[in-house]
Amino acid sequence: MKRKIGYIYSYGMALYFLISGLSVLFDIPAKLKRIDLSAINTDGEIAFLLIYTGLMTGIGVSILLIQFFSKTWKYSVILITSVISSFILFRIVGSIMVGFLSSV
Repeated sequence: MKRKIGYIYSYGMALYFLISGLSVLFDIPAKLKRIDLSAINTDGEIAFLLIYTGLMTGIGVSILLIQFFSKTWKYSVILITSVISSFILFRIVGSIMVGFLSSV
């Protein structure tokens, strides 16, 4: 049962990262507006697309590849945990730097 939950969690998170990254392709300005950013020109939109989509889909594909080649879910979950922990940690660090926790 524990093994099955590990695989379900790993596949679910891979799917989350892939969908989150690829969803930007459908409407870049809407995604920028949702996170309260703006691009001065198309170069800024392309840079955002490169960074956000590249990061999120890269993490999703990495989760799947690690799981495929290692034949276990454990290493994928280590990657997922370290990425999510980094997001949380630097959200807190950013909040401390600006003085408050944003709603984004």
